[in-house]
Amino acid sequence: MTIWDDTKVIQGEMGRFITIARRSHDKWMVGSMNAGERRRLEIPLDFLESGRTYEALICSDQSPDGSAKTKVDVVKKEVTSESILVADMAFNGGQAIVLTPKDQ
Repeated sequence: MTIWDDTKVIQGEMGRFITIARRSHDKWMVGSMNAGERRRLEIPLDFLESGRTYEALICSDQSPDGSAKTKVDVVKKEVTSESILVADMAFNGGQAIVLTPKDQ
């Protein structure tokens, strides 16, 4: 059972795209979904605790046209509340991010 301590809608437009962040304890899960054309979204991480560094595990579409549903690109990087990540999503694609504090 997953318990969410906080939920934030980061951005969205009905029928086109959405990005939602959910927190359980001090770990955040961020999901973006895209409908229609290929899209690049900037995802501000200003909801993260200021002064902390997080490891971002980013899982995103690898296929530019959305045809290869099983191909996923996985990247790790350090981020803070001042960081902005870019979701480069395929046609009807998406992206998932897990943000874990580095001091854990």
